[in-house]
Amino acid sequence: MNPNQRDIKAILPRWLIGTVLGIFVALAAGGVWFYQNQRTPIIGLILALFVAVTAIAWAAWQHNTAERLLQAEKNRLQVIMAASPVGLIVFDATERIVNSNAEADRMFPQSQEYSERPRCGEFLNCINHLNHPEGCGQAEKCRSCILITAIRNALHEKRETHNLESELLAISAGESKQLFVSINVEPVTIDDRTHAIFAISDISQRRHMELQLRKSLDLLNATGSTARIGGWELDVESGTGHWTDEMYRLFGVPLGQKPSVEEAIQFYHPAEREKISASIQRALDHGEGYDLELRFISAQNTYLWVRAICKPVVEDGKTKRLIGTFQDI
Repeated sequence: MNPNQRDIKAILPRWLIGTVLGIFVALAAGGVWFYQNQRTPIIGLILALFVAVTAIAWAAWQHNTAERLLQAEKNRLQVIMAASPVGLIVFDATERIVNSNAEADRMFPQSQEYSERPRCGEFLNCINHLNHPEGCGQAEKCRSCILITAIRNALHEKRETHNLESELLAISAGESKQLFVSINVEPVTIDDRTHAIFAISDISQRRHMELQLRKSLDLLNATGSTARIGGWELDVESGTGHWTDEMYRLFGVPLGQKPSVEEAIQFYHPAEREKISASIQRALDHGEGYDLELRFISAQNTYLWVRAICKPVVEDGKTKRLIGTFQDI
């Protein structure tokens, strides 16, 4: 919780406490004065009124301070929502929307059709909210909806949700449209009540690219398996790399257990190791590629003749990546 919110929660009840305390002090002081000065009771009354007025004024000042802090917190929230590059939606305890920023409205323009306080599925125009007469949250699939679950966790259990990705079927121009979204949900206190701030990003383009890449890799692996050709890539700065599945099969190692460059060199025939090692070093230092036919011994002790090809990627005079193929010939 924001520190200012804690300050607000601490200050809000003070006006009531101050009033009660002021009246108590006033009555006590007046009573003592009356008791000790029976001939001049009017002075005790004046003192009691003075103390009471002072206490009320102090309580009013505290109340105004709390209101100013509340307004400042609301203003900060509005600034953050306006400046946010992702869609932000605020839900109240009834799971209805009380605020949304321009980016959220741009992502889901159909939300403007609702006059006030729509539910999540209505705002996102989720196809499931149309399948039940009572709307969002009541349809069969709503029970397993991770978006609604994240909102309820924030509102009722004050639990945060981060980097949750989900598929959303929405109605757009009268047709069903598949969206992939990433959400973050956090509980916040506004006007001393729990709300949920729902941040949503459209990651559909990224997910579709990932699916296309997966298909391309599957095709590459299938082609490599047929031709006994593996492909590999090495990032020079990080030392990390990528192998196609056929590389693992040719080396005879389990999928995912990629050896380091130094370990991979040891798979070559002892008479070939100096040649391949020197070629890799020239590729790293000078950006020189190579195309070699070498003897090779797999992890299963299978002797092969292989063709090893490397093409360096050079940027600003420095080798950034090595890309190559490895074929059983």
